[in-house]
Amino acid sequence: MNKHFTALLVFILIFSVSNSQQLAFPGAEGFGAYSKGGRGGQVIEVTNLLDDLDGSIEGSLRWAFKKSTSEPTTIVFRVSGIINLKTQLRGKFTKGLTLAGQTAPGDGICISGNKVNLGGSSNLIIRHIRFRIGLDEDDKFIEGGSLGLENANHVIIDHCTFGWSSEENMTMYDNDFTTVQWCIVHEGLFASGHAKGARSYGAQWGGQNATYHHNLLAHNYSRSPRFNGSKHHDKNVKYEYVNNVNYNWGKTNAAYGAYIEIADGTYNCNFINNYYKPGPAHPGSETSFFAESLHHGIQGDSLIAKWYMHGNIMEGVANKALNKDNSLGLNAERYEAVNVPRSALIAKAPFKMPHTLHVESAKDAYKSVLEEAGAFPRDIVDERIVSEVKSGTASGKGTTEKYQDKRKDNGYIDNPFYGKTKGIIDNPALAFGDNAFPEYKTYKVPMDTDHDGMPDAWENKNGLNPNNSDDRNHIGKDGYTMLEIYLNQIL
Repeated sequence: MNKHFTALLVFILIFSVSNSQQLAFPGAEGFGAYSKGGRGGQVIEVTNLLDDLDGSIEGSLRWAFKKSTSEPTTIVFRVSGIINLKTQLRGKFTKGLTLAGQTAPGDGICISGNKVNLGGSSNLIIRHIRFRIGLDEDDKFIEGGSLGLENANHVIIDHCTFGWSSEENMTMYDNDFTTVQWCIVHEGLFASGHAKGARSYGAQWGGQNATYHHNLLAHNYSRSPRFNGSKHHDKNVKYEYVNNVNYNWGKTNAAYGAYIEIADGTYNCNFINNYYKPGPAHPGSETSFFAESLHHGIQGDSLIAKWYMHGNIMEGVANKALNKDNSLGLNAERYEAVNVPRSALIAKAPFKMPHTLHVESAKDAYKSVLEEAGAFPRDIVDERIVSEVKSGTASGKGTTEKYQDKRKDNGYIDNPFYGKTKGIIDNPALAFGDNAFPEYKTYKVPMDTDHDGMPDAWENKNGLNPNNSDDRNHIGKDGYTMLEIYLNQIL
């Protein structure tokens, strides 16, 4: 998929990056763009969709994780379908990992049933995989977000889909050098049995040096996303939130966060050319906000989260003023309550970042994201979501009449979305029936005699030996290994 930017490119270039650094793959951008992944290491094949508690089933994803911690690894898929996890899938990959979902022959891979936790990892490349937990067989709450990634570094997540979690669909913080690009984050579950009550949270996106660009967030009541702030591990935050599309959130502000929790912390955010489109779940207030900047009681000019807000668009007649002056789209009530004006939070120029980021206008980003975001080939769920964004509609409805918040003593609470087709859902199966988890078929499995991740036909065409697995790590053009060149050509 080539990305054709028809708009004038805006270059945010402050410091040049050394030519010796190798991009994770062509098209990788932002702080995580130079993740090495499993470059130069072994190849492990996932050959079935089975799961157990200890990873003893050869060819399963859990088995592949167990075999991938001691050296750089690329995990490839020889099967398509749903991998229903029996328990949390944990992997701490300190040597580097590429999780190459684009290798699945057929309709692709979806991981469901439990959280995938990659906390503490270094050099991760994750591409073209769907992470959707859902509920258990009894339609009960499953703990955790679809993907958890904390205390990690040099991570890039590209063209993935995240949804149907009872916690945030993605939880990422205390990280360094992170990029999430061209992903879809959709339909966090609202009244699904969480002990803290209703959720439907999109994502918690943080990190000390973090880039989030060209993502689609749709049908999430709140935390769409939550900007994790300056804290112990994320002390001096440089944050890029650029060219994202947000649709049908449930509050006046889709996103919030950016709090400073430590006395000498800083938070600098480039919030540029994002597109916001209210949908059926939006409260319809005349006051809408791009984001709310939280304040945790620490005062002083140097401890104020700083935002450069430019080129963002909020659809709707009532929002014309904030489209002309983006600073009006920052909810600063928490600061104003301690006598810090909104103007103190607004930067007049973009913050300097140590790389080039290619930026489209918000309108062009809207078109590009709807065309290209998410795991490919797209399934019927992603196709439905994109269609609803375009039409300004929703098909999902609440199916839980009342929910309990165990932090409160007032018993059960009425679900404001019960029976209402507003896109905020409690249970995928009840909301969408047979179309909740679609079937992913396996077809056209290529012959790979030496199990090096490259099909025999491709090796023959490119002058390699299909009986010699070592040639996967030969360096080809542009500095990539032959395996990487193949992976980058699949889609």
